[in-house]
Amino acid sequence: MMNPVFVEDWKMIKERWKAFWDFDYIDRPVLQIMAPKRERKIDPILEEEHNDPIKKHADYNHIFKYGLYTMENTRYIAEAIPVMTPGSSVGHALYFGCKPIFDKFSVV
Repeated sequence: MMNPVFVEDWKMIKERWKAFWDFDYIDRPVLQIMAPKRERKIDPILEEEHNDPIKKHADYNHIFKYGLYTMENTRYIAEAIPVMTPGSSVGHALYFGCKPIFDKFSVV
């Protein structure tokens, strides 16, 4: 079960998502609205590390820390829930001997 650290009303969110997946009638569509918090906790070292393409795309320790950092600085509205996706991109092809090319925005 998810730890509701980053959301305000986990019980309501869980009930609305359950109704959605059970095809029950809900008064409006399930919404996922996310916005940056006004009072952000800035970590300049983590921000600088995130500019390094290898850390950003291949260092899972950094990816995890940056995901938590993003969640801490995001306001989750309506039924939005925090989700961390490591973005494996072409990582699955590396097992076959492909050589990654890292740039600021992607891995090809």
